[in-house]
Amino acid sequence: MSILCRTYLGVLSTYERKGKTMIKTRARNDEEKAEKAQLIIDAAAKILKTEKYNELTTLDVTNEAGVSNGTLFVYFKTKEALFYHVLIREYIQRHNDYYNMLQLIDIPDFAMFKKIVLTEMEDAYNTRPVLMQLAPIRTTILENNVTPELIASTKKELHAVIVKTAEAIAAKFDALTADEILHIFTSLSAISIGFMMMLANPTKAEDPQENKAIYKAPYIKPAIDCMSTYLDGFEIEKWGNK
Repeated sequence: MSILCRTYLGVLSTYERKGKTMIKTRARNDEEKAEKAQLIIDAAAKILKTEKYNELTTLDVTNEAGVSNGTLFVYFKTKEALFYHVLIREYIQRHNDYYNMLQLIDIPDFAMFKKIVLTEMEDAYNTRPVLMQLAPIRTTILENNVTPELIASTKKELHAVIVKTAEAIAAKFDALTADEILHIFTSLSAISIGFMMMLANPTKAEDPQENKAIYKAPYIKPAIDCMSTYLDGFEIEKWGNK
């Protein structure tokens, strides 16, 4: 075996962690850099589906992604910056899914609109554990550890996706304007964040293992009921009692 081969194998074995071979090749162009960053984001999101954010380290992420800790910090300067990117991606995926769903249904009246909003909200609670964990700490933890420029650019991108969803609903149900739907989305977000913060608290402090899946806590129904009451009030304010 040549010296070059032995050196390569020695370096490769050095980067084996938890049965995964760490990727040591340097990204050479923008496309490869984007792929490497996406690999790290995917790993972070995967871990967060079963583990709590405050118990995770960047080493957990790099072990899952198969990259070195140094490589992670080339793309994300802090743990918070990494998970901020994860959160924004989750928001965008949620609204893209929402938009795609809207293409398949009709919205003949406010009752159907209300059903769609509440169904999507409940689905988010039940199937988007990453969003449930990160959304409540967005302003208090994540945004405090990323640059203002990143916040501004991602908010602009996210706003565009939300506007697209609102316009899709308005096109299906012209009794509501896109601006009114955006207002409803803002209220939904405020209600959701409040209940998500409650989700982060174990229902039984003496049994934390039972509450490991924090997004399964029994606050989902009250959150849906709260949003339902808000929509009832919106309907009365706009059209009056029928």
